Amino acid sequence: MKNVRPKADVVIVGLGWCGSLIAEELTRAGLNVVAIERGPWFETATDFPPSIDTDELRWDTRRSMLLPPAVETTTFRNNRSETALPTRDWNLNELGYNVGGSGTHWAGMAWRFTPFDLQPYSQTVERYGKQQIADGLILQDWGVTYDELEPFYDRFEKIAGVSGKAGKLNGKIIPDGNPFEGNRSSEYPLPPLEGLRLTDLFRDAAKSLGLNPFMVPAGQTSRAYVNPLGVRMGPCTYCGYCLYYGCGNFSKSSPTPAWCRP
Repeated sequence: MKNVRPKADVVIVGLGWCGSLIAEELTRAGLNVVAIERGPWFETATDFPPSIDTDELRWDTRRSMLLPPAVETTTFRNNRSETALPTRDWNLNELGYNVGGSGTHWAGMAWRFTPFDLQPYSQTVERYGKQQIADGLILQDWGVTYDELEPFYDRFEKIAGVSGKAGKLNGKIIPDGNPFEGNRSSEYPLPPLEGLRLTDLFRDAAKSLGLNPFMVPAGQTSRAYVNPLGVRMGPCTYCGYCLYYGCGNFSKSSPTPAWCRP
């Protein structure tokens, strides 16, 4: 029997980081959007409940949120003389296999690209001269600049509830932030996560050497937060179950709790 669905303006294949952000933008613009995801839907509150012991066997040992190599894998070899063998254990490029994609199991380090990251060729030539680029070296700019992307970085950080400290705000270097980052138009929506005794010792030692330590911009909410879409997120409890786990406390910046809701 045929299963006829209503027509849609847009069909998105894969509802991970990119797909969910695109879906949010298009539906907000009034379009009828259908997303197709081959992986399962994990319910944040019940699949990752904060009130009981975390299932380390399922999520950490068995990596149940990662793309199973039996479903799709890659082959790898170090040189042409080797036989390319399929990957059976993801230690790199750990793709997600669920609604939310890798945004569900990621650790939460929410870096921006720097201006140099997006223009490595032109900025290398500007700083050191074209003669420093070896013949045959494939080095290209992305075709988009940091300044063009900055407003979108800013919007993402506000939707995701990123915690951090600006290091370069409207052209001014700010103490205790990252002085090497690209210029920001606004501060992070939330202050940095709390430090530990270990991080405090490291910070003080680094400062004594004339270095510029700063807290990593984190995709965990340091305070209770309501994002621009009206979604409420709870303050991080510092449980440590971030990488390979979902966050039932609604503290980690992930597509499903932050903007991709049923």
